[in-house]
Amino acid sequence: MFQLYEGEGEFFDLRQQPPFHQSFAFGGRKLAPVGYKILAVCNQCGKCLSVCPSNCIEQGPPFQIREENCIHCGTCYKTCPYAAIKKL
Repeated sequence: MFQLYEGEGEFFDLRQQPPFHQSFAFGGRKLAPVGYKILAVCNQCGKCLSVCPSNCIEQGPPFQIREENCIHCGTCYKTCPYAAIKKL
């Protein structure tokens, strides 16, 4: 037997395109920030758009990541030549 008092989790539905993602917390726990954010130093080169497997980046200006579709793979973060994507 076990009992969960508080915690947090993530739900991913990879069956739909783009994938759907939702974070949740229970028992009074506050959600810690997760994912990635595109910063103002972005020069809109589009390299992140071409590598994102879930197509969750909206062209700008400014470029933005749709958090509900991001699978947190980090490919955009690793690819950005301007370090304009921050890991939360």
